[in-house]
Amino acid sequence: MRNYLTKQTMKAVKASVVMLTFFGLAGTAMADKKITFKTPSAFGTNLPITGSTSVYFADVLEKVSGGNMKIKMFEPGELMPAFDIHQAVSDGQVQAGYTCGAYLGGSLKEAIPYCTMPFGPEPHVMLGWLYEGNGTKLWEKFYSDAGYNVKVWPLAIYANEGAGWFTKRIEKVEDWKGTKIRIGGFAGGTVTKLGAVPTLIPFGEIFPGLEKGVIDAAEMGLPANDLEAGLHKVAKYYHMPSWHQPYTIIEIVMNMDVWNGMSEAQQAQWEASVRQANVWSMTHSNAIQNAALKTLQEEKGVEIVKFDDEMLKAMRAAFNETMDELMATDPEVKMLMDDLTAFMQDYKAWENIGSIGRNSLWD
Repeated sequence: MRNYLTKQTMKAVKASVVMLTFFGLAGTAMADKKITFKTPSAFGTNLPITGSTSVYFADVLEKVSGGNMKIKMFEPGELMPAFDIHQAVSDGQVQAGYTCGAYLGGSLKEAIPYCTMPFGPEPHVMLGWLYEGNGTKLWEKFYSDAGYNVKVWPLAIYANEGAGWFTKRIEKVEDWKGTKIRIGGFAGGTVTKLGAVPTLIPFGEIFPGLEKGVIDAAEMGLPANDLEAGLHKVAKYYHMPSWHQPYTIIEIVMNMDVWNGMSEAQQAQWEASVRQANVWSMTHSNAIQNAALKTLQEEKGVEIVKFDDEMLKAMRAAFNETMDELMATDPEVKMLMDDLTAFMQDYKAWENIGSIGRNSLWD
């Protein structure tokens, strides 16, 4: 008798393999414990991109994980002050947090560029450094060395912001003198050298600060963010371009013990959802800004004030001086800036050959 399988037997074998594979994978997925990540946010989820990226991510993660992983988002101040999120995640008070590295800038200067910095790279170049260069390795090192028991990812990474809302026009360098402005990070040091008085307050305090005259100006976000926040009601001069924030990263941090307790499948699902949020925040943020800007100008009576080349050169010189002073005393910041600058210059060399030239203030 010939030793062979009939067509019917072959079909049965194939069917069995498919079923075993399906149930094997399903069994693995079912074996993964369900996790709900209690996640305080430093940004209102109503804010386009800055806040809404976290909502987008939560939806993608739940779908990709088949419902095994869910984000329970808490609005700013609902669980804790925005500036306390990193520590709360590290301590295990919450599983994750949606926040900004610049909020650690008072004690951890090297965290600031992981949110933004003046005259930095475009968003796609910064994301390239994080994923293809040494950016994320250094990020994790800085947090670990500072005692934070967290794992970190860029979640929202988006287009350049407006340079800020002012109750008066800033047209000459002298106009900065005495101006109380909500601005942080290395930009704060930069405007200090121009005579301004910077302060960093959470998003939720910007509107009342301008309304009550506690501050004269504030940088906040993208035109779509600022329209939603109603800043045009308390300041009519919207300054451009975004010298201080050509890219922005809003990060998500997770308690390291929680991360280590997840299965490989769950970790892969999380990482894939993060990447999807990166793409969405970059594309969507650029797509919706012009319409918001037109609404601010044509319907809300906002005046756009553009800094001229002389002002930008003065800002750049002040920024260079600020960074030279900081790097002379902080080797971690110097390590980061040297690595990022090398990556930017490498990219720029390729861009100058392979792309249509664009005006750049990297030099």
